[in-house]
Amino acid sequence: MSSASCFRPVSQGERQPTVSQSLFPEKEIGCLPSGNGLSAVGVGVTCFQKTHVEWLPQVAEGDVVILRKLKISEFNGVLKAIGYADKLRWAVYDSAAHGARPVDRGQAPEEEVIGNGLGYFFTPYWKPSKDGVELQYCCMLLQWWKGLRGTEKEVICAQRVIRPTKEHRLLCDASPEVAPDGFFNCTVEILHKFANDCGSCTVYVTDYTSNPHTYPLKPAWCPPGLCDRIFPIEMWDEANAIVPLMNVGEYWYLYNVRARLGRGGYLEGKMQTASKVTQLDETQLDRFPHLAALLKRKQSFSEGNSSAGLPNSFPYKLFQDVDDTSAFFSCAVEILSVDNDPRDGTSVYATDYTYNPTFPRQASTAEWARGLDFRILKIKLDDAQSQVARDTTIGSFYRILNLRFIPRGNGFDTHGRLGGEDRLLLPLTDQQAEQQTTLKMNKDKWKRELVLDRASWATSPTPQSMEIQSEPTGYSTIQQVLSGTTCPSTSTVVARAVDFYPFFLEDACILRCMKCESDVPPTFKACPKCDDMMETHCKWCYCLYLRLEDDAGDNLNVSLCGRECTLLQDTPGDDLRYDRGAFHRFLAKLKPVIGNLVEVHDAWAANREKVVEAPRMRFTIESWVIGDNERGYGLLSCAPA
Repeated sequence: MSSASCFRPVSQGERQPTVSQSLFPEKEIGCLPSGNGLSAVGVGVTCFQKTHVEWLPQVAEGDVVILRKLKISEFNGVLKAIGYADKLRWAVYDSAAHGARPVDRGQAPEEEVIGNGLGYFFTPYWKPSKDGVELQYCCMLLQWWKGLRGTEKEVICAQRVIRPTKEHRLLCDASPEVAPDGFFNCTVEILHKFANDCGSCTVYVTDYTSNPHTYPLKPAWCPPGLCDRIFPIEMWDEANAIVPLMNVGEYWYLYNVRARLGRGGYLEGKMQTASKVTQLDETQLDRFPHLAALLKRKQSFSEGNSSAGLPNSFPYKLFQDVDDTSAFFSCAVEILSVDNDPRDGTSVYATDYTYNPTFPRQASTAEWARGLDFRILKIKLDDAQSQVARDTTIGSFYRILNLRFIPRGNGFDTHGRLGGEDRLLLPLTDQQAEQQTTLKMNKDKWKRELVLDRASWATSPTPQSMEIQSEPTGYSTIQQVLSGTTCPSTSTVVARAVDFYPFFLEDACILRCMKCESDVPPTFKACPKCDDMMETHCKWCYCLYLRLEDDAGDNLNVSLCGRECTLLQDTPGDDLRYDRGAFHRFLAKLKPVIGNLVEVHDAWAANREKVVEAPRMRFTIESWVIGDNERGYGLLSCAPA
């Protein structure tokens, strides 16, 4: 609350200012009688100060004073106000200068860090804007007061100042002190999301401006040099419900954010409502001028901070130049796969498409490793680097700084290791033109070599794939697969998908504890049996089945859960209900196979019928024994028929 009032001074017979001082203004704009008692409609204001008496309001009779951040309460029909030591800000009006009167600070500082030196810079001295509404009201009030006759000054008169409206602000200007009561609107980019144990979510955003009063974060997910531009906003109630719609890298207009001080005295935001909150389209900058300004700041930041926040790095090397003397090096690579193994930790498989005979011959039997013998390095991620792997994109180019090379005598377990809190796994951008060009040239060279010597088939990563190729060109029917006597076996059928399970594809991943090998209940984020509070043993796994139907009308249910299934091999399991980006990547892989089955399920859910339209495909299927007389069937690969 902000108010401008006339004051009666403390008389000689009353208590002089100490660490706590009592002042008696009118509420909002007004005056008090000069007698010893308060008027029945007066407001008593008690001002507290823990450290400096000079920080209390310095007023005399007839002064007009601005008080901000008062706490108003009512007791027995009487209004009271309190100015707390770390909240109250004040200014005495100087009519000659039409501004704030200079204060006598004595030995007291003008500002100080609250919270025992760990919190927010605070000053009690308010500096009203020269052309602001506060000084205009102060001038009007003083003229009115001087124009009254003696007896009329006994009359109590109050006038409420118009409450200021919320403004669009940069995050660098956010503060609990801004009107009204710290509330503001802003345009931001989403950097990260985190679900709190108390039921709220914290969204970390930036508009590429720096606020010195926020907590100095240095998370692994933050781009280099951006750590001092992170602003956390805690989402509650309606705002919390829209957090799943916000994805990293998107731009949003946030309405009614309140700046506040957290428990440690650092600045943070809080939101409760979802009204007027909008995702912004960067292709329509003429409609969103604040977004256009943000993108200009982002471009300026990217150009001027390409290496900001990065540690000192070792020289770049190609894989072909790495040997047992290369303890540490940096490299430019393409990420082929990410493996979240609860037993062995998180690893990424990378290549720069150059040949090194000391590398493992077959880093994996997966389809993405075909033709890349002696060209793939498994990189184990420790500490904060394992969190960075969650945000990597399969098939994209990255630069890896300070990679530790760990050779093994037989070459089978040769690998790299990346650890520490610095961000060492970074997207390869145009600013690293030399490394980017070299990587593209080596990839093109590798592709030409494959065409020339047919290496894509000659270096088949699995004996099983060779077995499939040696089969005759004819296909099996589903009936032949079901009635076959050989198990395990591999067959290829021409069919189409006519159904899938589970009914909703958002449920196609389950959280599984790899320690006790049991499924984690949907309401848990970790295994309650293993007391896995750090979530180190759990992994999102696919639980997805397709029902295939051939031209004869026979049906076969096949699993897409196996690690050998090439359809989803480069799309690791994830919480598909929470991570919409992961769900869309998963659906993009599945859509060419299932056709319109998602729309068919939607129709069934509404008790309507819809014709299934799915393409005919060649499905390569493996079988295995379950129990004594049962068989299971899993999908290995598929291609258009």
